[in-house]
Amino acid sequence: MTKIIKTCPKILWLKDITTQPVGGKALGLNKLMGWGLNVPNGFVIIDAQPGQIPSELAEFYQQLGAAKVAVRSSALGEDGEESSFAGLYESILNVEGLDAFQPPSMTVCNHYKASELRPINSSNR
Repeated sequence: MTKIIKTCPKILWLKDITTQPVGGKALGLNKLMGWGLNVPNGFVIIDAQPGQIPSELAEFYQQLGAAKVAVRSSALGEDGEESSFAGLYESILNVEGLDAFQPPSMTVCNHYKASELRPINSSNR
């Protein structure tokens, strides 16, 4: 029997990612920032569960200047050496304003297509 542990979703700025388990796009953007390349500021939601979004989501979005953003679902181990999940994630582009930002954020937090396909473990990172 599999034990399910529920966690609360958290938000991390891309630049602050260290060893946290994040999807491939967030990890890649973090690496580019670390190399000193000009990458727009952004954040990632970790430990998301269906039906939950972090309570401080609006505050983080406002800190971006409430500009147009892309909201994208992601997963651990996506587009790895042995697999690709192209087309399985949601990407909502040109989202502008808090009222427009919250619905796609809920959509991507509820999006679990890829994680249902295989178990996630630390070697998928």
